[in-house]
Amino acid sequence: MCWKTWLLFGFSLPLMAQSDDSATLKAILQEIRELRQELREGTVLAARFHDLENRLQLQRERVKKAGAKYEDAAGQLRAVEGIRDRAAEDLKYATAAISSVTEEEKKKDLTAKIVFSQRTLESNPQVLAQAQTVVEGAHQDLADEQKKLDALQQEFDALGKQFEKTPAKPDR
Repeated sequence: MCWKTWLLFGFSLPLMAQSDDSATLKAILQEIRELRQELREGTVLAARFHDLENRLQLQRERVKKAGAKYEDAAGQLRAVEGIRDRAAEDLKYATAAISSVTEEEKKKDLTAKIVFSQRTLESNPQVLAQAQTVVEGAHQDLADEQKKLDALQQEFDALGKQFEKTPAKPDR
């Protein structure tokens, strides 16, 4: 009977071990498949983050350039307005002073100043309108670029939330 027991257990133990080995191998293969899937998902997510970071950086630079163009245009508009204001002041001063000046040379200078100021004031509305148009265009460009930046930032934030929602798998 002893040999029958040995025979029974002798053959069945390797079969049981094979069954355990097969289940272990299946579990390991399943684990590898899950890890590969997580790696793929992580790689895709990392690539999207990287792409969005690059696009955000480029868009920030565009906003910065558009802001600089707007500031330049606004500065030019202020300069044109300053020329207009200065010409109006010069005209007012020269007109008031010409009646009290008796020297012919000073009257010529004041008359020239009056004529120059009048011409400046006559041409200034067109120059002012052009400068205002440039400022409005630069402002619109800045607003458009800022909208694009805001949209990218929202996309980036949404991706971050998606990443946070991804369930963390316990260490294996």
